[in-house]
Amino acid sequence: MKAANLTGLELQVPSQPKFNHEDVLSAFTKQALEREKGREVAAYLRLAHLDIVRQIHAADYSSALILENDADWDVAIRDETLNIASAIRNLTYAETNDPWGENWDLLALGHCGGGKVESDEKLSAIIDDPTVGPVADYLAIYGPQRDRPENSRFVHYTQGCVCAYGYAISRRGAKKLYDFLSKPGGLLDMDIKAFCRDAQVDCWTVTPEIFHHQRWTGHVTTSGGDSHGALEEGEVSEKFTVNIQHSARCNAEQERSNGELIQCFPYGKAKEKYHTK
Repeated sequence: MKAANLTGLELQVPSQPKFNHEDVLSAFTKQALEREKGREVAAYLRLAHLDIVRQIHAADYSSALILENDADWDVAIRDETLNIASAIRNLTYAETNDPWGENWDLLALGHCGGGKVESDEKLSAIIDDPTVGPVADYLAIYGPQRDRPENSRFVHYTQGCVCAYGYAISRRGAKKLYDFLSKPGGLLDMDIKAFCRDAQVDCWTVTPEIFHHQRWTGHVTTSGGDSHGALEEGEVSEKFTVNIQHSARCNAEQERSNGELIQCFPYGKAKEKYHTK
């Protein structure tokens, strides 16, 4: 909660049921159970998200943001979201005074690959953002990486992103996503990607993302299933968060006597110091 307090975000940690092995069996398809054998945590994650979506739908919120517990963001998150929200309102032809509008189902705000940016101006926009890191250092599994101007983000329609560090759902989207995830499936982020691709819904995203998970100290492999695969395998000696210029988590944990912000993403050649073979 230190990062939230630093950046003025009010987060709620919902109570959730304790899931058992039978719940796991019901959450995954037979193919997914076999494929993810030994990684039951993936099923528990899927169940936890399904329960939160259920709670949001039951509460009838106009919209809600869901973050994984290791999600990180920039200290300037409140400033960043102003232009993103405005772009979403314009692209979706908002009809109410809701800051984000209402004509969308899911906003993928934290991911490791946002997919193709359509050239149609009705499906994408470029916004200026001085908090974005250098284009050459952006890490993602797929999607636009080096085809945008410096200090900018794409806000665009998507048929699905990889990873689900943070996403928002609207009132109408909560019901659709709950119905979709209630059926046995596989990995959460792949099913959310399928939701955006196959369920005839309106999904939008921002690239670079504004939420990413913080990588803690320890061993990193190149098969971790996220954008860290772009880094070398080895030991991480310090915490870091890729694609986030000034990590709220890092800055909340360290005292800054001179008020200078800390960068916890190793840009350029400096990233090599985080790994020892």
